[in-house]
Amino acid sequence: MEYKISFRIIFILFALVAAMPFQANGDSQQQPPHQPLKSASELDYPPFSLIREDGTPDGFSVDLLKAVVQTLGLEIQFRVGPWHEIKQQLIDGELDVLPLVSYSKERDEVLDFTSPYLRMHGTIFVRKGEKSIRTSSDLKGREVLTMRGDTANEYAVRNKLTDKLILTESFEEALKKLSAGEHDAVFMQHLVGLQLIKQMNITNVVSVDSFPDADLKPTAKPLSGFEQKFCFAVPEGRRRLLAQLNEGLAVVITNGSYDALYEKWFGPILPKARINTLTLVRYLITILLPLLLLIFIINFWYMRKEINRKTAHLTKEISERRQAEKALKESEEKFRLAIEATTDGLWDWNVETDAVFYSQRWLDILSEDAVQPVHETWADRIHPDDKADVIASVYSHLSGETDFWRKEHRLQDKNDQWKWVLGRGRVVKRNSQGQPVRMIGTMTDISERKQAEEKLDAAFKERGVLLQEIHHRVKNNLQIINSLINMQLGELKDEASSQLLKDTQSRILAMASVHDSLYQSTTLSKIVLIPYLRGLWSTIARTYGSVAGMHISGDKLELSIEQCIPIGLVVNEILTNAHKYAFTGDREEVSRIRVEKTSGNKICITISDYGKGLPEDIDWRNAPTLGLKLIVSLVEYQLDGTVELDRSNGTTFIIRFPEGHRQD
Repeated sequence: MEYKISFRIIFILFALVAAMPFQANGDSQQQPPHQPLKSASELDYPPFSLIREDGTPDGFSVDLLKAVVQTLGLEIQFRVGPWHEIKQQLIDGELDVLPLVSYSKERDEVLDFTSPYLRMHGTIFVRKGEKSIRTSSDLKGREVLTMRGDTANEYAVRNKLTDKLILTESFEEALKKLSAGEHDAVFMQHLVGLQLIKQMNITNVVSVDSFPDADLKPTAKPLSGFEQKFCFAVPEGRRRLLAQLNEGLAVVITNGSYDALYEKWFGPILPKARINTLTLVRYLITILLPLLLLIFIINFWYMRKEINRKTAHLTKEISERRQAEKALKESEEKFRLAIEATTDGLWDWNVETDAVFYSQRWLDILSEDAVQPVHETWADRIHPDDKADVIASVYSHLSGETDFWRKEHRLQDKNDQWKWVLGRGRVVKRNSQGQPVRMIGTMTDISERKQAEEKLDAAFKERGVLLQEIHHRVKNNLQIINSLINMQLGELKDEASSQLLKDTQSRILAMASVHDSLYQSTTLSKIVLIPYLRGLWSTIARTYGSVAGMHISGDKLELSIEQCIPIGLVVNEILTNAHKYAFTGDREEVSRIRVEKTSGNKICITISDYGKGLPEDIDWRNAPTLGLKLIVSLVEYQLDGTVELDRSNGTTFIIRFPEGHRQD
């Protein structure tokens, strides 16, 4: 059976995919019911779009959009304007659809496109007698005219055809300028240029191409060079409207309306065969019959001579054929064993004959016995949530847009059980028109892997919740201890004992602040250092009723809880000592903390205050007070770092330690 993916079949398949259910909120700008669609047509782009004498739009693309909208039971209103203006209005959402927009990657970022309904190639127009411009490479350094915002303009810029690009509001204006002797060439669509030249009665401008477009349908043989594929375009995100337009296109193509419009607008201008088939056959017979007779006579003489020679080699050929058959059987046996040994199911589809081979593993995955052609029901077995994506991927590969298709999806086996499979396929042979002839692929049962992934995901979520709860409870327990200390402070009369409890309370709050930051974090293992230090300063300021200022700056660093707890305790001790001994209550008093990452993967924290400073006679490394002992001990033994003291201007502690958790 001869197989051909025709223009109509491609559109019907696309419409089926586009019509599948999707989320109601997928179209962020859904057209309100009973409100006409807003569209527009450019000023002069024959025969695709043109303006009648009464100012209304006409042309093939305008008529085609009207026919599509009519099949959908909708209404449409047209306005007219320059191309670059109506294109921008569509991008801004002021229009719902434009009937003639060529696809490009740049436009696909701001617009959505239907499947193409026409394609056309671009060319170069020059004045008669111009011999130095024949290809696009000849445009370097030349003054080239093109229309503002057109894909010909975008193509010329993207491919750097020239650094002297002259933009016009329309191609009509561009051809007028070229005809009047201005500039060197016009870069535009071939058919449109020929129509404008004819319409404007220009006689001194010609195309550098010697061949005309004979077929503009998307399924025709691809063109070389600059080629445009024309579609309906809607604003980005209007997927519901896009699906409706694709469905309407499929209906118009199926019921023959497309062909009628195509013949109406392009029939009079596209080239037609000058000789019918019967006449051509007669000419061939007249010329070839005598030649064939002569060939037959010569061949008869030659064959008699060759019979004797070939007979001599017949025995040898039979022997070689038998050896080849034996080698083929051995190769087939190896291939069969390889297929049976793999865990992947293999299928091989001859598109032309519709014959499909399934390996036994493929049938086992779906519990099939191959009584019926499984490929005919394959699409119906796909899970509804996966169907649109899988079919779109297959269609994209069949149309030649991708090298292969590969999708993880769910299939229903013969026993109505859903199985997760990894489907892969590739067209290994295409005909001269680019249509698929043979396709092979594999299917792997990944149900166990999917179940394991789901369990692992659930375990990770449970672990995250558990860690959050642990940090939350640790923070709450430390807050309870803090509250108990507050209660005890209310009963103490001795100032020294109260101060000791306040210092202890400050250290507890420093540790509680670490767990509070982790509880609010999404990583549960890292804390952003600067925000943590700011929160710690706020807690200290509230505890001591401080009015002094604080400046914290530096690099954005994330540290583990193992490092943040000793850092918090060290900073707490230094700032607490500053509040108790260095500051006098003046609002101008300021502390500064600077955090930075230095060479050698080291972190440096500088803590300064400009108060009275430590007395010179105090040996701060061996001081009897617990606060200074804690500073030295935490830095050297917990952070594996060093601490220095600068007493030249107030008090400055410089702490350096390696990034990362210390491994004992």
